[in-house]
Amino acid sequence: MLPRLALHFVLTLLLAVSVGAASAADKPISAPGIGNPFFALCMDTHDAKKRTLEEQAALLKELGYDGCGHLWLDQLPERLKTLDAAGLRLFQVYLRVNIKPDATPAYDPRLKELLPLLKGRDTQLALLIGGGKPSDPAGDPRAVELVGEIAGLAADLAPGVRVALYPHVGDWLQGVDDAIRIAEKVNRPNVGAMFNLSHALKVHDENDIPDLLARARPRLFAVTINGSDRGAQIRAGRGQWITSLDGGSFDTAALLRTLRDLAYTGPIGLQCFGIPGDAREHLARSIQAWRRVSAELYSDEAGFKPIFNGKDMTGWAGDAEWWGVKDGCLTAQSTPEHPCKNQSYLMYRGGEPADFDLRAQWRLLGGNSGIQIRSRELPGWDTRGYQADMDDAGVWTGALFEHMRAKIAMRGEQTWFAPNGAKTIASIGDAAELKKSIRARDWNEYRIVACGNEITLYLNGVMMSRTVDDQRGLAARKGIIALQNHPGPPMKVEFKNIRLKEFPPLPY
Repeated sequence: MLPRLALHFVLTLLLAVSVGAASAADKPISAPGIGNPFFALCMDTHDAKKRTLEEQAALLKELGYDGCGHLWLDQLPERLKTLDAAGLRLFQVYLRVNIKPDATPAYDPRLKELLPLLKGRDTQLALLIGGGKPSDPAGDPRAVELVGEIAGLAADLAPGVRVALYPHVGDWLQGVDDAIRIAEKVNRPNVGAMFNLSHALKVHDENDIPDLLARARPRLFAVTINGSDRGAQIRAGRGQWITSLDGGSFDTAALLRTLRDLAYTGPIGLQCFGIPGDAREHLARSIQAWRRVSAELYSDEAGFKPIFNGKDMTGWAGDAEWWGVKDGCLTAQSTPEHPCKNQSYLMYRGGEPADFDLRAQWRLLGGNSGIQIRSRELPGWDTRGYQADMDDAGVWTGALFEHMRAKIAMRGEQTWFAPNGAKTIASIGDAAELKKSIRARDWNEYRIVACGNEITLYLNGVMMSRTVDDQRGLAARKGIIALQNHPGPPMKVEFKNIRLKEFPPLPY
């Protein structure tokens, strides 16, 4: 896997991308991007216009960013208020930690007071850890102690908030490998690593970046990118270190392609530190570059295999009373004269995929249906497991359902199931706004990414819901794929262009 990933760094950025609003009957639906939330950080540190927090939120909303990060704890309530008013998310809050034994305090004491403000927001605490010689393992015990302490506060005061270890040049925790090591030693589900391109280019050989990302992937909580020159130029002091996303000689598109191939579905931040001039100008250039590159990456079908041939039931099994191929689609239909009284799933016979990216076009007229993943087959063409749901009314479309626990993650939700089954819900978007991405009674495309303990659902290129499932005895890591014919009111469901890309399972 790693040699293949390394090759991505020699690929060039494709700027000419055509993104259609709808699909032809025989082609996958074109989508607006790879689907990761995209936010800005440090965009206010060198803004010539010196915008207020309210003006920053309005600018990010206007340009199409999903939200921002916030430096330190000052003005945190005001930041939340202005983002809420603009309908944006706060993705990260940055916090300095000092591992020196005599450091008092070791981190900002206001954290305990302010953490409850972040409850239910799916915000990360990004920790910059100093107080020792860079990468010196002698500092590990104190770092593990403090990170565990902060993670415990987050779990108690703001369930759903996660702790991301931020590698920063010159700090004690300065390399991605340092973040991985400490996250593994802390060994809590709400503690993970962060990858920051600008700092990685100063610390690591850029040829090692694919390997670092693959190693970090089981605990990779966040990634930040920016325009930059090559690592050797940066370390020699001759290149641009941080610029807008359309600048520099470093192949950022290849980095994003690596993340896509690792099935990374978490947030991606835009590093803007130190970029001079009016923030509007460089933020506008960066969002334009992001859309070009992400559209190209989403439309790239490399590595996918079709699992329905568009002609017959080869590779699939189900009750012929309900399932067949019509007009090039896997089709099930019930009518008032011929009602469906029991579940009837169509089973994919190509194995029990574990970690994968599954894409399928579907059209639903009436009733309810869905796509089962990581499920187990039961007698009578029934199943039990996770289901990417869909319904004619659009209530369940974009939600993840599961037979034992019912509502796993509704549209606009990120849920985390702790090992003991405790469920924490955070918002990743407004359900009503997300519903606008659904094409009622028309063709839509589901993208389902299952990787380790994460399941993320996209509809027509827009993230709908995300689940992190660690519940003992119920979290499934592999299983069958199946399509649902739902009992009840008359309905017709059609599926086509079903493609699957499998990944090596994560050790998580």
